[in-house]
Amino acid sequence: MAELKRFEKTGLDSLAQYLAGFEGVQSDPEYWQSRFKLWWDGNPAFTPESTRGWVLEVKGHIVGFLGTIPSRMLVNGEVRPAHSITTWMVDEPFRNDSLAMLLELLDHAGPDPVFDTTPTDHVAEVLKSLEFEPLPWGPEKEYFYSSDPRPLTGMIVGTILGGFQKLRSRFKVPAGLRVEVVSELAQTDYDALWERTRGQFKTTNVRDASAVRWSALSDSTVKKRLYECRDAGKLRGFLILKPRFRRGVETFECADLWTDPEHPEALEALVSRAAQESPLVSFPFFTPDIGEQLGNFGMLQVPTRQRKNLWLPPKGYNPEDSYFCLLQGDYGTAP
Repeated sequence: MAELKRFEKTGLDSLAQYLAGFEGVQSDPEYWQSRFKLWWDGNPAFTPESTRGWVLEVKGHIVGFLGTIPSRMLVNGEVRPAHSITTWMVDEPFRNDSLAMLLELLDHAGPDPVFDTTPTDHVAEVLKSLEFEPLPWGPEKEYFYSSDPRPLTGMIVGTILGGFQKLRSRFKVPAGLRVEVVSELAQTDYDALWERTRGQFKTTNVRDASAVRWSALSDSTVKKRLYECRDAGKLRGFLILKPRFRRGVETFECADLWTDPEHPEALEALVSRAAQESPLVSFPFFTPDIGEQLGNFGMLQVPTRQRKNLWLPPKGYNPEDSYFCLLQGDYGTAP
């Protein structure tokens, strides 16, 4: 019988070896060590009281693991810890014990929100039975723009599609605004933007400088792009793009979009610049309002498969006053 234990840092090497050798997983221990650093010791939301996860052991050997990645959420206007389920892997003979790991995680989280944005179909059904709910996004649609669709569609179709898009699209960076891709961010500027804008929604990600740096610039494997928009040097908003491979071509999707509501032109500037710098960039409907604004730029709209973005919401949460993106859960750190 397997023994359930809270995972300790001293077991990192053994855990990396276990995950690298898990059936159906193509990776190496170094990859998992990079994930551990990102999830925990390099994560500004990780504290000495945080938990890395739980393991199942038989005679000192790991036979299962369930990890949790901490983050900070604004919930009903109050900053609270959040917990993201990741890397739920259990050897087949011991899968009857795997539910106990999840219950330990939920007990540890208490009243704080818990996310799982990469569950299998089976896990999604288990989570729904435990009152997990889909994140309250807009409709299952996305807008996309391809600066050069030929690598994705072929020469003839790509040429036609590219010409059609150019006729429809209305991209421009409004006068006076400057948009740049950055590899480092100014601490005081991002902290000040967050303090000015955090009242837009009562429930959303914390977006101070340390949180944005971690989610956009700290991942050595998933190379995101951070665009920032400035007006006379003052930060008005930012956009995070996450790489996504389609037909072997690196494209990008919007993982987060955050702007000062007093400067709506910043959204246009960010989307305009990002849309024209990738073979394809896609923008999910995080909210119906964002979907409407994206539509005004003349991009093409397509339905998407239903995303299994699930969470266990806290009591008193109002879905009408929330904003979620692709940084919840472990999707943002998943290749």
